[in-house]
Amino acid sequence: MSKRKIFYILPCYNESLNLDRLLTDCTNFYNSKPISIIIIIVDDGSIDNSIEIINKFKRKINYKNISIKILKHRKNMGLGKALKTGFEYCFLKGKNVCNKMLKVLVREFKNE
Repeated sequence: MSKRKIFYILPCYNESLNLDRLLTDCTNFYNSKPISIIIIIVDDGSIDNSIEIINKFKRKINYKNISIKILKHRKNMGLGKALKTGFEYCFLKGKNVCNKMLKVLVREFKNE
């Protein structure tokens, strides 16, 4: 298994109807790849059963190279705050990956 990691930040607000398919497609695609995948789901104060669906999905997958982390906001704070929460988690877990991603994002913003 490669030491490289890919972080996916998925903001989630009342996405119960979409989560199972999204997570299934993502995990099936990366299951056979020689890279570690960390899916960070930021629940932005959902009032549906999104968290239950995510937890159910976490219990049923058994892939060594894929992990799912759930971060929660107590109330809806918007897409920007959900993404920020996800990026902050990345900085704690994968500083090099996020630093490279942010450099690219800053460069693209400056070019606009």
